[in-house]
Amino acid sequence: METECTGDDSIVVTDKNIGQNLTINWDGSYSQKVLHFFERLVSLELQIEMFFNNYDFAIDNPNMVFIKNSGFYKDGYAEFLFEYHCLECEFSLWNFNIENIKVSIGEPSSLFKLLLSNISSDDQFIGWESLYTISIHGISVTKENYENYLHQALYLINHNNPSLYLNDHPQIYQFQEEHEFYSEEELPEIETIDFQEAKYCDVLSFFNEAEKSINEISFLYYYKVLEYFFIINRKDQIADLVSSYGNNIDKLISKLTSFYRTAETECLRYLLNNLKKEAVQNVISSAFNEELIATENLDELIKELYIFRNSVVHGKKDSGYQTKIPTIFINQRTLLWRKLTRELALLCINKFCWQNND
Repeated sequence: METECTGDDSIVVTDKNIGQNLTINWDGSYSQKVLHFFERLVSLELQIEMFFNNYDFAIDNPNMVFIKNSGFYKDGYAEFLFEYHCLECEFSLWNFNIENIKVSIGEPSSLFKLLLSNISSDDQFIGWESLYTISIHGISVTKENYENYLHQALYLINHNNPSLYLNDHPQIYQFQEEHEFYSEEELPEIETIDFQEAKYCDVLSFFNEAEKSINEISFLYYYKVLEYFFIINRKDQIADLVSSYGNNIDKLISKLTSFYRTAETECLRYLLNNLKKEAVQNVISSAFNEELIATENLDELIKELYIFRNSVVHGKKDSGYQTKIPTIFINQRTLLWRKLTRELALLCINKFCWQNND
């Protein structure tokens, strides 16, 4: 990194490797001699946390978002701590593109080390080379949407480079005192892979959250993916209503109101009928073989899926008043419904987010 004094009380730090700079104001509390000492520390990437006790970098850099112990966004670039045990085995997505957005996984940048220099003073810290970050970079990345791009990246990594480890999923995290570090190995040279940017990328946050566990909450997040597409799945019908009744606002409102009041089981039927038939049939067959449904057809799948969903949401064991208490051990039925709902969620994401029915 390079540093430049821009006045008696400020300095600009530039990381040319990522094309980012950072302004730091000193409020006149440090002399020029101290500033030059700081410059020397930065150039050698030595510990500089003594300068930044609870310092808010965003004050002097208004287009910046700083998440303590996790990472930052600034001017089209975001970088955060990244964890995925799969990195230690068969991993290939070190670099890829989401259209014009570059995504990279690797050792933290020099600017990241400066911004999160407090981590290096932690007793558990054993070296920056033991940590990974995920970075995204592009003119389309803004202060408002960088998190959406991160969700897309996490989904693409999980979907295209699944882990061999049980319950392992890519995630962004905040550094904690008790943290598992990676071995110090050089990263391989890997070709960059290109991906199409997702539509409706908000829904990927539900899927990514569901991947973090295998309990009922995980099932609900997969189900939220299905719910998300209830209306999107019928946008052609909405367009027809607008076209037919656009000149009669009262009639249009009446039609749209009845449209939105469609029973949830009917919404499920509309949705599943619009997905790849063979893939949905595989889910139906799996549900039947696992004795989750009594007959092998779509209506039975929808009925039992909705019943199970209600049993989780409403917290009752049955139609009576017996409370359903969470248990330490996850029963097989929950695991099976979670698995099948995940498959349906993936079908929805492939169809609507990437217009892919394969």
